[in-house]
Amino acid sequence: ARAVGVASGVRGLAQLALSPLGGWLADSQPRGVALRIGCALALCGSATIAYSIAARSLHALFGAMLLWGAHFAAALPASDALFADSVPMGARSKWFTRRYQLTQL
Repeated sequence: ARAVGVASGVRGLAQLALSPLGGWLADSQPRGVALRIGCALALCGSATIAYSIAARSLHALFGAMLLWGAHFAAALPASDALFADSVPMGARSKWFTRRYQLTQL
């Protein structure tokens, strides 16, 4: 149970540490670049999780969680920016609230 908490912490810390880079990437490059990088990190993270299960390796699991944290750091700022760009200025708070509520279901 402790290893699960550490793995979750690794993902969260990776996302926290790399989010400024993800925000910069989403603002300075076309949003598709950041989304592609995020998708590549998610694929690598998924493969590493599969390996960690097959090899019964906690270190590989921690590496997978690091990749997943990097995925969220790269993809979320770009997807949020795309969503904001697609909603009219005066309606953004309403639609962001609805989006957040749907992700909590």
